[in-house]
Amino acid sequence: MSDPPHWPAMAGLAWQYSIEFDFEYAEDDADTGRLAFEHALHAVKNAPELHLAHWVLGWAYLIIHHDHDRAEYHYNRARELNVGDGRLVAEMAQLFIYTGRYGQAIMNLKQAIRLNPYHEQWYDDFLGWAYEGNGEPEKAVEALSRLPELEALWSYVVLARSYLQLGDSKKAL
Repeated sequence: MSDPPHWPAMAGLAWQYSIEFDFEYAEDDADTGRLAFEHALHAVKNAPELHLAHWVLGWAYLIIHHDHDRAEYHYNRARELNVGDGRLVAEMAQLFIYTGRYGQAIMNLKQAIRLNPYHEQWYDDFLGWAYEGNGEPEKAVEALSRLPELEALWSYVVLARSYLQLGDSKKAL
């Protein structure tokens, strides 16, 4: 008789595949995305109370399948299961940004920063993106200017667009 699968490890493996997919570390993105989705789906089906499984499945629906409704369902389920996970709250902002709900993204990110005041840089990246999308270029510049350096190409784009909206074409360059 073999041991039953360890579902938290299955969810963790799904998360690892999602990172490889998201950052294009894998040689075969399609296969890596498929593995992330399948492992997350198996974990959710077999351990429905595991917040990480719902979180990574929500991510897979958002990034791989572009199914915003299912992504939101699983993100919300993960949040119900672990209300204090600041990283989850921050990452949900990506869904809200993609669906044009910038105000909700800003609220999530502010809450995530309260939950984790020593947060990772990407919280402020997403906050700048959300402010710019919400028509608040001053706040976008403020959020992105707090960062020691911009890591993502889209952060430079958001910053340039914000400066242009503020009428400062020199800083936009």
